[in-house]
Amino acid sequence: SLPAGLSITSSAYFLLLVVSGGKVSWYPWLESAVVAPASFLVWRRARRRGERLLLPPRPRAGPEAAALLLLASAALVTALVIVREAEVAPWGYWDAWSRINLKARFLYAGGADWSWMFRSEVAAQPDYPLLLECSVARLWQWSGQVSGGIDPFPPQTLSVIGWAGCLAALVALAARLRSTGVAALAGLACLCQ
Repeated sequence: SLPAGLSITSSAYFLLLVVSGGKVSWYPWLESAVVAPASFLVWRRARRRGERLLLPPRPRAGPEAAALLLLASAALVTALVIVREAEVAPWGYWDAWSRINLKARFLYAGGADWSWMFRSEVAAQPDYPLLLECSVARLWQWSGQVSGGIDPFPPQTLSVIGWAGCLAALVALAARLRSTGVAALAGLACLCQ
């Protein structure tokens, strides 16, 4: 649901930029007005059908529990490394600052000239969709940043949520299809890359 939610809200942000001519300061209110009722309707429908979140069974003490403990420890160490990297390079490395954050800055604070990046030979890269860039610009809107003083915390948050979502999806899928031990091994393999 994370990729679907990001693509829908990013596309909505982009369409609002196109329609409003770059004036999207009220976007968080619009998104709240749409997402809150939609979430309520989905929750009510799931409740009416009696659907529940499918979680894997809790492992008994033994090798599977030890593997999950090892996975949790490795995920904690990886999270600490990610936090350290965010301190060293707050705006990220090449792709982050040369493409994603640059375009997000135009999408967020470009005003009427936000579409310059499509005409520029320096910033234009037609082979990349704007989903990440629109997501970063949306988060800047949500955090209430002023155009001259944006900070790297929203893009960092999006990056960490993406990392955690990928790991959680892999572990949950492997646990559902095979076993908790296989899920822990798959998560460890993912963290070792």
